[in-house]
Amino acid sequence: MRVAVLFNDDGALAHGQEKDALAVASVAGCADAVVAALRERGHDATRLAAPGEPDALLAALRAARPDVVFNLVESLRGDAALEAAVVALLDLSGLPFTGNGALACALSLRKPLAKALLAARGVPVAAGCVVESADDPLPDPRATDPATRCPFPWIVKPSREDASHGISKESVVHDEAAARDRTRFVIERYRQPALVERFIEGRELNVGLIGSADAPELLPVAEIDFTRFPAGRPRLVTYESKWVEGSDDWNGTPVQDAALDAPLAARVREIALSSWRALGLCGYGRVDLRLHESEGPVVLEVNPNPDLSPDAGFARAWGRRGAAPRSCARRGRSRRRRSASRSSWSTSRSSGSPSRARIGSSGPTTTTSSSPTRRTARTVRASLAMFAGGSRRCRTASSTSTGSRSTRRRSGRGSGRACCTPSRRTWRAAAGVPS
Repeated sequence: MRVAVLFNDDGALAHGQEKDALAVASVAGCADAVVAALRERGHDATRLAAPGEPDALLAALRAARPDVVFNLVESLRGDAALEAAVVALLDLSGLPFTGNGALACALSLRKPLAKALLAARGVPVAAGCVVESADDPLPDPRATDPATRCPFPWIVKPSREDASHGISKESVVHDEAAARDRTRFVIERYRQPALVERFIEGRELNVGLIGSADAPELLPVAEIDFTRFPAGRPRLVTYESKWVEGSDDWNGTPVQDAALDAPLAARVREIALSSWRALGLCGYGRVDLRLHESEGPVVLEVNPNPDLSPDAGFARAWGRRGAAPRSCARRGRSRRRRSASRSSWSTSRSSGSPSRARIGSSGPTTTTSSSPTRRTARTVRASLAMFAGGSRRCRTASSTSTGSRSTRRRSGRGSGRACCTPSRRTWRAAAGVPS
């Protein structure tokens, strides 16, 4: 099968700090790993760097003539907000592709809107607000309504970035003056509103999901181990934790299996599945949570496009699930969807009814036994099966090996935000959703 592994080759963010280029550029390393895994399984896999212009992107896909696109694009022209635009182009092209659809990607990236939707579905989220200018109102630490009360400390971060861009120990603030300074930094440096939420210490967990929109498989729950942090240091996953190899934050945040009792594990998985469904995810994704000391699991965010590198948390979780690679193929075959073969790429435009194919998406199946999608639905699982052995290199509480800078662990890391009381009304208002 011919697979085009599509990735962003931006080199840097369109905004932010110079060090943010580390995360952006490293997507190419993930693409190399996916290509190697697919080739090892007999597929004709090639890398395809996404051009910055829509016409050029479609032309590159047309020239590659793939049976399926393995989509790893996280930004375009250095802007994460354009991630969903690439997915929309893939959807319109009629080519089968892996991962989530455009709507799920767009909703999940815009954290205030995602929180409003999660809260509307009864998923616990943190209290907080969006700050568009440094003089905008901040959360009220003394509000009488527990749904809107947001006592210090807070955490301030960009409202539509991933990969912990803009997150450092300075993101945790303990008074209004510090909050104003940090919101000003986020707004000016990242050119977007700041997200201000209550920060609460607690265990940080994440759950990977893979499969259909209605019935995904939940991978083993992972946890960030903060025990190596010095006393008084905020327990959060910073940008340095994920991307600056050898830093104190990198060394102080290994990933390990989460030790949870049965009722708590069930609750975590229930919330992860509810989050998946609330934002319309399919294919694969990850849900990051914190364990509030009195309220239990609270969702930090939902990642519709987690890192699939061999040493990242998603591949690690796949390797820990205990299933043989052959079972991945069996599961994949049951998830085929409407397809467009290579020949239909040239005919779908003239017919006016291009076949829409999103691997793992919901919708009727119109494939036949000869359809490439019978095979392409296996691509993510096939790569993860190959990565499972490599996941041994993922650091655990008992291992401090770091590997090369390309060993990215974003899938195993959360956003670094701790949470408090759910605030459905606060987030609905911030996102402009009527109450």
